[in-house]
Amino acid sequence: MSSIVAGWTYLDSQFEEELAKNPYSVKNWCNYIQTKKDQPPLSRYTLYERALSFLPRSYKLWHAYLQDRTTSLKGKTI
Repeated sequence: MSSIVAGWTYLDSQFEEELAKNPYSVKNWCNYIQTKKDQPPLSRYTLYERALSFLPRSYKLWHAYLQDRTTSLKGKTI
């Protein structure tokens, strides 16, 4: 399908619509983030941070976010 906004797909718009209706769904956030697994890390981090702004006590989101961040640092000098 064609892009709706630069870098956005039809699938993105579907997820955004669902999240607008129910931003407190951990499942929807996790599914959306999973579709971005092949995208640059910054796009995933942005989604994680948006999700955590609605669900700051979600262990599942925090764990996945920190694991993603940690994985991206492997092999790099800090």
